[in-house]
Amino acid sequence: MRATPALSTPQKQQDARSKVSSKKPSPTLHSHTVINTGSSPGDVPTKETQCVLNAQTMGCPYLPAGKVTILNPNTNELMQIDVLIDTGAEISFIDNALAECLHLPVIEEKQIRLHTFGSKEIQSKKCRLVEMNIWDSEGKQHVLKLLTHDVLTQAFKSPKVSNTDIDFLRSLNLSILTHPENALIKPSILLGCDQLWNFMRTDTPPIRLPSGLHLMPTRLGYIISGKQSKEDHEVQQGLQCHPSEISQWNNLWSMTDEDYPQTTTMSSITVNITQEEKDLWDKYWSMDAAGTEEFVGSEREVRATMDQKIWQQFNDTIERREDGYYVRLPWKEHHPPLPDNKALAFKRLVNVWSSLRKDEHLLDKYNEVFQDQLNKNIVEEVDKEEGRQGETIHFIPHQAVLTPQKTTTKLRIVFDASAHYKGCPSLNDVLHRGPVILPSLHGVLLRVRTGRFAVASDVEKAFLQVRLNEADRDATRCLWLRNHKLPPTADNVRTLRFTRVTFGLKCSPFLLAGTTYFHLDQYTDEKELVEEVKRNLYVDNLLLTANTRQETSHFYQRTKCMFQDLNMNLREFTSNDQDLMQFIPAHDRSVNLNPRLLGITWNSSTDQFLLSCKIPKTSPVTKRTVTSAIASVYDPMGWFLPLLFRARVYLQNLWREQCDWDSKLDENQCKEWDEIRDQCDGFEKSLPRYRTSQMDAIRRFSKKQENWLNHFPSKITL
Repeated sequence: MRATPALSTPQKQQDARSKVSSKKPSPTLHSHTVINTGSSPGDVPTKETQCVLNAQTMGCPYLPAGKVTILNPNTNELMQIDVLIDTGAEISFIDNALAECLHLPVIEEKQIRLHTFGSKEIQSKKCRLVEMNIWDSEGKQHVLKLLTHDVLTQAFKSPKVSNTDIDFLRSLNLSILTHPENALIKPSILLGCDQLWNFMRTDTPPIRLPSGLHLMPTRLGYIISGKQSKEDHEVQQGLQCHPSEISQWNNLWSMTDEDYPQTTTMSSITVNITQEEKDLWDKYWSMDAAGTEEFVGSEREVRATMDQKIWQQFNDTIERREDGYYVRLPWKEHHPPLPDNKALAFKRLVNVWSSLRKDEHLLDKYNEVFQDQLNKNIVEEVDKEEGRQGETIHFIPHQAVLTPQKTTTKLRIVFDASAHYKGCPSLNDVLHRGPVILPSLHGVLLRVRTGRFAVASDVEKAFLQVRLNEADRDATRCLWLRNHKLPPTADNVRTLRFTRVTFGLKCSPFLLAGTTYFHLDQYTDEKELVEEVKRNLYVDNLLLTANTRQETSHFYQRTKCMFQDLNMNLREFTSNDQDLMQFIPAHDRSVNLNPRLLGITWNSSTDQFLLSCKIPKTSPVTKRTVTSAIASVYDPMGWFLPLLFRARVYLQNLWREQCDWDSKLDENQCKEWDEIRDQCDGFEKSLPRYRTSQMDAIRRFSKKQENWLNHFPSKITL
């Protein structure tokens, strides 16, 4: 049994002596804050944290331990560490060695007073309060504030799950991500009551296994704890609630995405990192880690099972009507209540209008986008007398994004479905992301180099062409003005809702790709072309290659018809086949002869990729600005690796020297960085797009295989 004894008086605390044997397991930590008034009236009171070290017995009961994902800044790799959930601890701790290894930023130093269970001796100790970013099993990021300590608890064995328990879990279609049987668990983080409730799930009941062990539903996955029953009648007792009351464990995934993202970012080791920096570093490391496995073992199986379920639900609910395809949002089961966010959306509207009114031209353009979407029935006005259409009403804030370098949509309205009140979920929090069915970015860019002729195009406003089922439209409401020249007031604000899937939803890429694939599969007599389109359609960009002009003409005509039948407009066609460009009508041709193929500039006239490296000069030079500068170089194919090698070694040295994130580097370090930056900035190189045909590549590979096999004798004698 665990207990936290209260201390009576300071005098008794001083007279106490420790009775904890060194042979006993290391204790876990329990704490509360006290004020040390000092020994004299002149002493300045200091804030201290008094901790109780509670010794744990090692026996049949199993402590609740899970895993979280962190980023190791030394290797730039994701790693998982053990976490102990301790409801008897008032504050949370981290192993001192791990905190130093991760170079966690120190917020402040605190004086804590420790004593152990069964002992009255007080030990005073200085601890550092550090900040740490971790990701749970759903991929959600959490910021923890932890006190450092040398030893949290001794290693203990993971529970043994009986065959009866395993069969029971299979009957409920539940999976457990846990430690290997009888593996030693050495927690590096102890989650106390100050932060552990951010990880507990209240939407799913706990489960009692036939063996007597319990499953705690948490955002780290289901965690095993408790004690195994020995009596036969306890083993047969089984679950205490009906299986229908238990939701399937879903949303189990580790870092990547996607997020989004999801992905490896430097935000887990920084202080006050901006979203722009996070997204930039996201992209950098996701490119650097291309080709690595996203899931392993049972984790991959759980994700595959959930993706299959979401995909089946999508196919069961998609409808084709005269005006196009209608889809449902992939809601999570038993999600927490979703607030309507109307006050938040109104506040964002006030801020957006106040910003845009400084430039009347932009304000007019912003209003034109809404008017255009109303005219095209992309959004519709909500009739107050009509009432709600679905179960959920939710408002999505929006803001402007300018891209002046684009030839098509220069001003876009971005809807923020991740906005939420503090302590409440966002719309994206209660939606499944859905399976990733996009082809590999690197695969598309490699295949675009395999044909003599390339044909590039994009789908006009692709996300807005997938229609949203009426039952889910009220969950995508937004606010705009009746008269955009006047400020937002109750009389001047109108309520709109989307009739299409908007880009801000994290499930949008899945719904778009799923609808496109569902439609393409109807062309059973053109399977070869359909597969080619699927392999080379990346979100709304289609990149096809051919070896003859007849093929390029066929690709244009058939893909144009396929997407037109989907009520999508394939436009901005560009090709190095000049005959095709003259054949394509002007409204379908791109006026830009140097389009960007998934971020890489392509001169269609010379059929060359145009590579350029720009690293702007920043002041002051800090580890943050150096990191941001290196990450700003978009290099999905790794062509700039030799150029950036010295810069990456330089950044690695900054980590080894444990330079502070925002402290200005010394003069020699700044001088070295300026030399490296000057070598990289302004670098330009052109590469031929066309390298080989697919058949040539196969022939060369086959020839190499043949030559390799010829080196071996036809007979081997032993």
